[in-house]
Amino acid sequence: MLHGNQIRLGLGRRKGDPIKRFWSKVDKTGSCWVWTATTHEEGYGKFFVDGKHWQAHRYSMHISKGLDPNKPLVCHTCDNPPCVNPNHLYNGTVKDNKRDEVERNTTNKYWKRNR
Repeated sequence: MLHGNQIRLGLGRRKGDPIKRFWSKVDKTGSCWVWTATTHEEGYGKFFVDGKHWQAHRYSMHISKGLDPNKPLVCHTCDNPPCVNPNHLYNGTVKDNKRDEVERNTTNKYWKRNR
């Protein structure tokens, strides 16, 4: 049963297919499929499903291609944190992510641009 602030905050109203709900929050009009709902300060999308908070790009990889436990990060080839296009994502390691940042000179690019 929901009480007080839970009702006003809309908690407990996440009904229906979580995958349909996820994609309904995505703008697919460009090459990057942009998360249009809540984001972290760094620009990464936030999604809540089955009692768990997900980064939106990680959930996109999870439902589209699967997560690799040996490669704990989901990295972007487009360097666009709100992008959830599975074709722009790959499972990677911290080393992979750091290599990409150095090669493309993109360390915290989104965060710096949008502060």
